[in-house]
Amino acid sequence: MDADEVHSKGVAGATDGVAATGRRVVVADDHDLVRMGLGLLLRAVDPHIVVDEAADGGRLTALLDDGTPRFMLLVDLDMPGFEGEAGVVRILAAFPDLPVVVISGAGDPGIMRRLLEAGVRGFLPKSTEGPLMRKAIELVMAGGRFVPPDALVAEVVRPDPSAPANRGASGVSPRQQDVLELLMQGLPNKLIAARLDIAEATVKMHVTALLRAHGAQSRAELIAGRGRARGQSD
Repeated sequence: MDADEVHSKGVAGATDGVAATGRRVVVADDHDLVRMGLGLLLRAVDPHIVVDEAADGGRLTALLDDGTPRFMLLVDLDMPGFEGEAGVVRILAAFPDLPVVVISGAGDPGIMRRLLEAGVRGFLPKSTEGPLMRKAIELVMAGGRFVPPDALVAEVVRPDPSAPANRGASGVSPRQQDVLELLMQGLPNKLIAARLDIAEATVKMHVTALLRAHGAQSRAELIAGRGRARGQSD
């Protein structure tokens, strides 16, 4: 993404004046030390970055609506006056060209996956070590997406007493089961993404989780193993 590209609603590019003084990034968190630390980290990546701070949802809304071009948003899920996941989804809808990175104390892989599927460009647990956090921010600033390792952990599906006994013990989510079925049909990631109406990056994330859940080293090994298992069950 070019720093001087002006995007819709004036939130993710930079005007000539802003480009001369630095890209503006919003850091939204209700803890002063977190905002200060993220500001230092951002300036370590680019000394010319200008950081606009918000300690609550009201201030964040005011910043996003003030018409100033902004390059990126780092936002905590748990702030006063902010609606967590729902608030992030609304920001993504209102400002589709603004790269959003969630910074959160919550380490729930399910939350990570939902927000990544919704369109955030990264999810950084606050337990992330400094060097990795910096690499993640650099990746997003370069136009990439950061997926934390915990987001690749397969969701554990709790047994439903009313479900058939042959539900399986692979410990994968229903969505991952959908991906697996399409993998078994030989579809590539791009077609799987189109069929399930999800991002191709999300398909890759699910494939990684499936490989881990089934102890496979490759797609071919996963498909062959599942094929043998189905043959034995017939």
